[in-house]
Amino acid sequence: MGIRRIVSMVLRICFLLFIIAVVILEFPGSRDVLKTPYSGIETKNLVVQNVEEAGPNAGNNIQRGDEIFAIDGVRVRNFNHYRYLVHANRDFSSQQYTIHREGETIDVVVDYAAIPTHLIRKNFAYIIVAFTFLLVGVLVYLRRSDLLGGLFALNCTLIAFLLTDRPVVASPHLQLFGELFHDLAILGFPVVFLNFFLIFPDWIHPIRGRKKLFRSLFLFAIPLVIYLVDCYLVIRQFFFMPKSEGIVTLILAVTTLYIAAYLVASLVIFIRNYVASPSAQKRRLRIVIAGTVAGIVPFLAVLVWRQISPGTYTLGESISVLCLAFISISFAYAILKHGAIELYVVMRKSLVYAFLTGAIIAVYYMVVHMLGDFFTREFNLSRSGFTIFAILVLSIVFAPARDRVQRLVDRVFFRGDYVYKEEVVEFNRQLSKKLGRDDIFNCLFDRVERLLGPSYVAIYTKRGQEDFSLEKATGASPSLPKTITANSFLARYFSRYRKPLMVEYLDKVWEQRNFDSDSRAFLTATKAAVCLPIVSLEDVIGFVLLGEKRSELPYSRADAELLQTFAEHLGVVLDNATLHEATMEQERLMKEVLVARDIQLSLLPKAPPRHPSIDIVGQMLSSREVGGDYFDYFLLDSNNIALAVGDVSGKGIPAAMLMFSLQAVFKNIALKDQLPPGELTEALNRYLCENAESGQFATFFYGVIDLKNSMLRFSNAGHCPPLLVKRDYTDRLSEGGMMLGVERDRKYKEGRVQINVGDLVCLYTDGITEQKKSDTEEEFGESRLIEFFRVNKFMPPESLQEALFDQVTAFGGGRQDDDITTVIAHYKGS
Repeated sequence: MGIRRIVSMVLRICFLLFIIAVVILEFPGSRDVLKTPYSGIETKNLVVQNVEEAGPNAGNNIQRGDEIFAIDGVRVRNFNHYRYLVHANRDFSSQQYTIHREGETIDVVVDYAAIPTHLIRKNFAYIIVAFTFLLVGVLVYLRRSDLLGGLFALNCTLIAFLLTDRPVVASPHLQLFGELFHDLAILGFPVVFLNFFLIFPDWIHPIRGRKKLFRSLFLFAIPLVIYLVDCYLVIRQFFFMPKSEGIVTLILAVTTLYIAAYLVASLVIFIRNYVASPSAQKRRLRIVIAGTVAGIVPFLAVLVWRQISPGTYTLGESISVLCLAFISISFAYAILKHGAIELYVVMRKSLVYAFLTGAIIAVYYMVVHMLGDFFTREFNLSRSGFTIFAILVLSIVFAPARDRVQRLVDRVFFRGDYVYKEEVVEFNRQLSKKLGRDDIFNCLFDRVERLLGPSYVAIYTKRGQEDFSLEKATGASPSLPKTITANSFLARYFSRYRKPLMVEYLDKVWEQRNFDSDSRAFLTATKAAVCLPIVSLEDVIGFVLLGEKRSELPYSRADAELLQTFAEHLGVVLDNATLHEATMEQERLMKEVLVARDIQLSLLPKAPPRHPSIDIVGQMLSSREVGGDYFDYFLLDSNNIALAVGDVSGKGIPAAMLMFSLQAVFKNIALKDQLPPGELTEALNRYLCENAESGQFATFFYGVIDLKNSMLRFSNAGHCPPLLVKRDYTDRLSEGGMMLGVERDRKYKEGRVQINVGDLVCLYTDGITEQKKSDTEEEFGESRLIEFFRVNKFMPPESLQEALFDQVTAFGGGRQDDDITTVIAHYKGS
């Protein structure tokens, strides 16, 4: 059993990889055809089959039967190499072909043109048909992954692969591999097609034992021998070894015969099974027979015609390929129906309907017979006249009576099916109106409680990679565990099977062999009778537990199907509810951001102070998130100007509110008390330590420019050191202390520096120096900022600030990681 599982897993992985290869390689290859130069020369195995009469080379010396030997002096290895040499000619210039004709070597100039419109349409139609096959094959395989569904999906994928053009590759080894793989697909398709029909439909039992082994070996032996010879010929041609024309012709003929024989055999087997099948099955397979015949017969006809007349292209060839779509559509219908219809239920209903209909007719006949005798005897009426009257009445009332009887049968004999259909519709209708999770769960609880009467219902859900947690329960539930790990057997079972686990039907031996300790303890504690997965976008987001029925009856198969239907709709609605919650949360966060942004902007000065001795500019460029940046400047008196810049830790409303209060305290102290920078910084630190929440800090720089004495006094509380840009050098203004809010009684130093005419005082936040480069983790950095001011210090402050913002933004590739804030003061002298 373990080996079978491993083989099945390997086959599934190979099949999925093959599908990925078709999508990634083949469909782009079809697109490349539109860019390929068109010569109007049709080839097969590098032998010219036809030259289009209206094509670019109609008048050139190229004939049917010519073998293409080289192009522009490059020896052609195989068909893929030939396509690459032609495809590389993107300017559609003429190429020199070296061809072999009846033992002679001839050089011919071949012209190219754009691909004709009718070929573009044909290629596009082929892509659509191929995509249809691929889509239907995958959908069927997802619905039905047994041997029947797997063979159907493999057939669809092979057809899709063969309908699309191979991608053009430059590597010789890939060209050889592509040629061999393409030939393998051509030779593998008929045998896969035939094997599918040998087991389709379900009522045809496969041959067992030695007969099955012999049949499989025989069916695969022929294409295997052909493929081995083909590999030998392809490899010889790839390495420019001489080839035998007789062997090549023989292999082509045998291949055509093999393909035709296997396809005809598939049709014969299918038709034979159809004829031998019951009438009910025939009704199901009529569309399949029609689709298969409509798809295979034109293809076989063109295949034979191409052997008779290989050098002519007809519209029928394209039509025959398009007809293959009938196969995928018709078989998809049949296979999906195979997995859905339960024949025994149909037979039961038919028998009950027939019995009750016969009973109605019998009762009607008895009543009419008795009434006929009465009226004939009492009123001397004609017996034939009364019979005609009775038949007229029967024709009028029989159909309504039959419908009423059938509805009565549904209620009495199939009450579960009858009620469940109505309940599913009503459940979906009510569920579609719910957005809150509690409302959704209550809707499910009410419906399940009324229909099935479980002792309790509980729902476990998870968010992301968390464990499953109890979210809601109702009824007389036992002491339910709060959680169950997401790595338990139950979680793995639901992830794989996505169907109810009927716990009350499980065998104890099976439980001991499969359940892990967590799942066993969980089910023992909950006393659950049914576990039902809730699936959302292929992910199990929760499950529903149902206790035993209060009626002590077991849950039926119909109950399980009803619950699974409820759970499927529940998953969709929970998705919508989660999306609604996320949308509401996003709106709330957006409002918070807008409020924080308004607070942040309200802190900033509206215009710089005007004074003949100094020019000041300040600006903050906001990022997407709301940060804690702040700057300010104002006149303390006629000779002193205050400059400040700060940055509060964190983002959003908390950071904005902290900076708002810090700004209010700072401005009040600066204007009212006019404390020196060091003392003012100490006062701000005490305020922050007493009022800020734990973990909230701020960096702050405060400076006062004495315009009369050309002096700058400042204190830096852990902020990015502002720059004093002089004519010959640049100073970093770092004296002060640590950031605000760490130690309440911390002392802060005051720095003093003389400023001269033409000096620049540049305050900034870390949004400038920590801006990362777009393609690396390199930061803008302080050294790059100093160099910027050294080079551009003679620019006006407004232009200087704008140039700095442009350079930082360009450094980040147009991306801004944080708020960018600067204050630039240009001292002009007293």
